[in-house]
Amino acid sequence: MGTCGFLATQIDLFMLDDRVFPEWERLDAHSKADASCLNGRLLVHYLVPGTPHDFREGFAGGDGGLWATPTPYSSVDAARYLRFPCPRVVRTHAILIDPTKVPELRGPKRVQRGGGLEFLLPQGVPADAILDQMEMEVR
Repeated sequence: MGTCGFLATQIDLFMLDDRVFPEWERLDAHSKADASCLNGRLLVHYLVPGTPHDFREGFAGGDGGLWATPTPYSSVDAARYLRFPCPRVVRTHAILIDPTKVPELRGPKRVQRGGGLEFLLPQGVPADAILDQMEMEVR
């Protein structure tokens, strides 16, 4: 694994300190978080390539919302630390999310068998929470 991904994860763990749920914990209504725990940091959601997105409508994600991380990773490190459902599909683009504009935020928790950190956004992301309402390239 890359050193930068490891260091970035450790810094985020230090920042979030005792607010991190264990990897086996379900993020239900009892695990609501306040955006202030991120100290002004944005969240990153990695996109599946080839899926069209119109961010002027916001972004609902799949069933149950979408997952986002405070930790910026390279495409390769993101697959390792966040354990995507289809790890061989390289995520080359992401959106940046302002957590203060997200209706509900749950977490953070450790990613099972990955080690990264993730938040659940069960109601998706409104358009005004997506920075510049566009995706950005990740390498």
